[in-house]
Amino acid sequence: MKKYALLIIGLWVSLIGFAGNQPIDPVIKKLNHLLQEESFLELRSELQKLPRSFSHNTFLYYDAYCYSAFGQYNQSIVAINQLLNQYRNKLSNQEVVHLLEQQGLNYNNTFQYHLAAQVYSTLLEDFSHLLTKSKSNDYNTLFKINYTLAKALVGKQKLHITKDTTIPIYNNIFNHLMIPVSSKGVHDHFIFDTGAQTSTISHSEAKRLGFKIYETDINVSTATHIQIKTKIGVADSLYVGELLFENVVFLIAEDNDLFFPELDYQISGIIGYPLIKQMQEIKIDLTHNALHIPLKPSSRKYSNLYLKGQTPVVIVETPQDTLKMALDTGAKSSELSVNYFNRHKEEIVAKSQLETVGRGGAGGTIHEEVYVYPHFQYKIGSKENYLPQISVNQNEYQFLKGLDGNLGQDVFTQYNLAIINFKSMFIDFE
Repeated sequence: MKKYALLIIGLWVSLIGFAGNQPIDPVIKKLNHLLQEESFLELRSELQKLPRSFSHNTFLYYDAYCYSAFGQYNQSIVAINQLLNQYRNKLSNQEVVHLLEQQGLNYNNTFQYHLAAQVYSTLLEDFSHLLTKSKSNDYNTLFKINYTLAKALVGKQKLHITKDTTIPIYNNIFNHLMIPVSSKGVHDHFIFDTGAQTSTISHSEAKRLGFKIYETDINVSTATHIQIKTKIGVADSLYVGELLFENVVFLIAEDNDLFFPELDYQISGIIGYPLIKQMQEIKIDLTHNALHIPLKPSSRKYSNLYLKGQTPVVIVETPQDTLKMALDTGAKSSELSVNYFNRHKEEIVAKSQLETVGRGGAGGTIHEEVYVYPHFQYKIGSKENYLPQISVNQNEYQFLKGLDGNLGQDVFTQYNLAIINFKSMFIDFE
């Protein structure tokens, strides 16, 4: 998700009949603000109060982004197609670019690679004059990925689940949550990482597991802002524990880009968001070292989880603020972003100590100074607790852009059970 305030006002003034310098309807103004701030829980609540019909939906634009934020990608696809087909003459080129960007994400998340490639091709060919170099590079990468998959006739990813399933897990010596995988009779353990937007595997491991490898050079930026070259791999079938997945797409990194020499640690593979979301509900039981996936997901009377692109985001309440934090089972510790630091700089500097820490990611490790803030109080879902300390970044990282921080394993280990639900969109603890 990006911030779309610049386009919303012009679009909806046209569609609902405002003219000249007349003031914007207070309802539209509020919806604009909520979408700009990516306050999707509140935005959805406001939209549910408003009247609309299938033939005349004044609020279709907001619905399109809200649907996607809560994983309802097919509904978002329908909404955007309706906007582009019925209101194209009322949209500026910049507005169309933003809608197409969202549509590309929708198609990618529903494994419709041919349609996703078409969208990114349109963006690159018809709107190149409106794109920054960074955006152009991003769209080119996404086009390459989706075009390669479409050309290879890779089918949609599917999960086969017929009963409640329990998968054994463990934390390795580097505090990564490890889960068993197998393909073509070959077994291994991969990192289980909700913070990974795509699944990743080393080149030697992809060959060992019998993946199809497509020799397309794709440059990707890692969590530490290092550029690495990857290829695309596809597992016709992949078992995660007893769960069978079909047509699973991985980015293939060179072995040395997933090797950390200072730790003598080679990462074989990472199970990321596209696989995890299809499980619908995951119960992480660290007391018994197990992952429970129920056939029928549970529900709550509240929702505190949404999606920022392919990053799950949790609403975290603190005494001072309401935070949006990436859900990251691959992170040993939680951390706060430069956004949070800038809002609470005086308090953080006064109460914290500076420390130099290492940050590892594909491609290597960097070192930086962070503030270590004591006694961080929080409330998530039905549970209130605190962390003895939490790191606060002074630098911006792409994976935390627009967010207040990262929610890691130091929170999960405070409870017997962490429940992550992508159907009803909540996280809770027991």
